Amino acid sequence: TEIYTLSLHDALPICSTAHEISLGTGWRGQDETRSSIPPGPLVTAGNILGLADGLALVDLWRAGEADARTRTLGLWAQDTLSAGNWTLIAGLHADHQDLGFAGGTPPWTLLPRFEINRSLDRDRMTQAWVFLGRFASRLGPRAAWHLDPRAPALLRGLFEDRDADLSLDPGEPIRLLPGEGIDPLRPGIDPDAVDPGLRPEITDQVALGVQRLVTLNFQIGLRATWRQTRDLLEERLLVRDA
Repeated sequence: TEIYTLSLHDALPICSTAHEISLGTGWRGQDETRSSIPPGPLVTAGNILGLADGLALVDLWRAGEADARTRTLGLWAQDTLSAGNWTLIAGLHADHQDLGFAGGTPPWTLLPRFEINRSLDRDRMTQAWVFLGRFASRLGPRAAWHLDPRAPALLRGLFEDRDADLSLDPGEPIRLLPGEGIDPLRPGIDPDAVDPGLRPEITDQVALGVQRLVTLNFQIGLRATWRQTRDLLEERLLVRDA
């Protein structure tokens, strides 16, 4: 993992208001590998899964190793205004994620932030504040792993375990089920796909609270938080007719 960060700060007093402007950028690169060396077919008795007597489920794994190289670029700007007992913070973060595979458009996400703080006494020991902000999830390497032709793959099937030995033997009929990285209807073709418009999950947050500094190392407070997450990521099984 490689991480680089650069930030600039400047204080600008204007009349009775103090401005502190912050600009920054950050870059993160991460290489991750997913590998699997299966021990062989894994068989589960059908009665454990609620299937009819004499049936069993077999997992057929294909060994493999998939590499993912993801990159994230962040740009941010923030202005902190202080006047009397009031402090206002307004900022904007632009987040750019390279998912590590060709064919997609690396998404840009704008993440605003707003916070207002007020001191409730002269010594500034008691403060009340409100925060509004937006956050984006890290998409990570899973999309790139799905599209790597060398990735581990799984094929499932139901078969008639005629001799009840929990082993798939020659002559025992099997019905293949959808797996991961293998399409039984099109052998040799990876069925996995990633939406070219893939975007990260977005969480909006509102928080408010009050806190009191009792001693230098001890404070008490009360906080309430509301969060809403949208654009939840999911993996869908696309079933076709045989």
